Amino acid sequence: MQNPYLIGRTIYLRPPEVEDAPTMATWFNDADVTRTLRYYQPTSLAREKEFLAQVNRSETELALAIVVRETDQLIGVAGLREISIRHRHASFGISIGEKSQWGKGYATEATQLLVRHAFQKLNLNRVQLEAYEFN
Repeated sequence: MQNPYLIGRTIYLRPPEVEDAPTMATWFNDADVTRTLRYYQPTSLAREKEFLAQVNRSETELALAIVVRETDQLIGVAGLREISIRHRHASFGISIGEKSQWGKGYATEATQLLVRHAFQKLNLNRVQLEAYEFN
């Protein structure tokens, strides 16, 4: 495990690194990956690096890389946006970018880890997720 933040049974969540940007840029330029996201613009490596730098500095966002424990393979990202400690709420987002890892329960486990963290450690009382009906 490299720099784990939240550890689950089959995955762990860690802060994203600049070195993750090439992999993430590939995911977010794949129409299959982005069809369930509100993300609609193509991205570049420079733009992905800029996003990672911005989110790692933010006090209202928590982005975490999803990594398979057994292989240390980066497979996706999950996070909280618009975190309001004062009003005790945030928005949740998740994407498994590695299509070969879809359907294995990793997103479910990542969701459980991050939502538990939101309620128990960040003391939030509401976490919301917007999703398409077909997803």
